[in-house]
Amino acid sequence: ELKPNYAEALINRGLIQLSQNNKTEALADLELAHRSKPHIRQIWDLVINLKIEAQEFSEAISFLEKMSEADPKNESLWGALARCYYAVNNFHPALEACEKALMINPNNAKLRAYKLFQQANICDWDYTSSDLNIITKLGTEKEYVAPFSLLPFEDAPERHRKRSEIYANCKYLPKASSAEIRTNRRSGRIKIGYFGADFHNHPTMHLIAQVFALHNKADFEIFVYSYGPDKRDNARKKLVDSVEHFFNVHGMTDADIVSHARAKRLDLAIDLKGYTKGQRLEIFSHKVAPVQISYLGYPGTLGTDFIDYIVADTSVIPENMRQNFTEQIIYLPNTYQPTDNTRLISNKVFTRQNAGLPDQAFVFCCFNRNYKIS
Repeated sequence: ELKPNYAEALINRGLIQLSQNNKTEALADLELAHRSKPHIRQIWDLVINLKIEAQEFSEAISFLEKMSEADPKNESLWGALARCYYAVNNFHPALEACEKALMINPNNAKLRAYKLFQQANICDWDYTSSDLNIITKLGTEKEYVAPFSLLPFEDAPERHRKRSEIYANCKYLPKASSAEIRTNRRSGRIKIGYFGADFHNHPTMHLIAQVFALHNKADFEIFVYSYGPDKRDNARKKLVDSVEHFFNVHGMTDADIVSHARAKRLDLAIDLKGYTKGQRLEIFSHKVAPVQISYLGYPGTLGTDFIDYIVADTSVIPENMRQNFTEQIIYLPNTYQPTDNTRLISNKVFTRQNAGLPDQAFVFCCFNRNYKIS
């Protein structure tokens, strides 16, 4: 009160707010402290971490660019900058930031894998021999890498499992046991909770929308937990109309989401994200239901001890590949993948001419992301 711009006091109050999970208030204090004393490194680090956590990537980039100018030999700054650029789909600067970090420390496995992934995103196939020679070692020894980033680079299920296990052991410490949250159910409908970030106009919703609409509500009570952006489009509206319980938990902490879900006494919890962008698998490490299942968004193994099952089919996981998954496998007949059969097919007529293609030529076409070409 006596000195509103007193940076040290603002930092301390921000840290106390952080310890109480009051991240918005913490960020306000720390930003005010930064304006008062912009050269204190501790403030930079705290503000950047909070902005990345809040997905305010443009502002985080602005901070990181200034920091990397002042401290160009700091590999962690370049690594954080690469992640923020990637988050806003700015792939070329993300690649440049990776390369600068690797010039400082060529043995950083996480950044080596991240660099490969950025190159794949922009169809830059000019990998160095040092990249290609260590692919089998990336994430399979002591240092973890993001499992998703290495999926396109080799067809080696046993190593994909190893990467996932090492990553999970480093990122998710043992939390609760299933015994702590038994529902002791005797009668009534089975309660299923779906957790994800993409309950809006997104490929996942294009697939699963009719699953929600056609759930057997006589036997099942459906809960949806959306921790992604609050996009109130037609896909979101259709979903909200289809289920009994929809919770927008975007701004809530992992601990608060776990408490909320446990209070509903879910029987099954289904994770729709796996290791894809925007996931919050930490929620499942705390156990939100006695039985936890991975489905649809990531058909690879998560390598954890807290996901019990994965839903698949014999094309996604052939019987002779079961050993490469830490989860028990629930095989669906025919295909594990649903689709929304109420979606209208466009009536627009496409021709080679209006697509700018030659009349006489074979056209190679990729209907998926560039990084999957390998």
